[in-house]
Amino acid sequence: MKHIDLIITSSVAVNHLGERIRKDDGYSDLEVAIVFEFGLIDSQIPITTTIHDIHTFHKTFVQLPHDITINHIFTPAKHFKTTPSRKQQPESYSLHLGAFKGRIGL
Repeated sequence: MKHIDLIITSSVAVNHLGERIRKDDGYSDLEVAIVFEFGLIDSQIPITTTIHDIHTFHKTFVQLPHDITINHIFTPAKHFKTTPSRKQQPESYSLHLGAFKGRIGL
């Protein structure tokens, strides 16, 4: 398989730090963990989202250790690069994969 250059994920809301409220039950985070484990991405991969301008905020959201951080936000009116308060760590991908395996009994 080829190395993946970019991830685009869904969000309900996102802030200037790249924290997001997600639409799913963490499946995007799990998918990132899986492709990381397969060596198809590294911790430097750009993670983007598309969202309407009214769903961008300057307040912080509660984030779990395995939550992915958005690097670029695209809205109908603009594009901006976030300033994450924490660095994306490869260990967080593995933590999420381990938590998911526990949830499904693997």
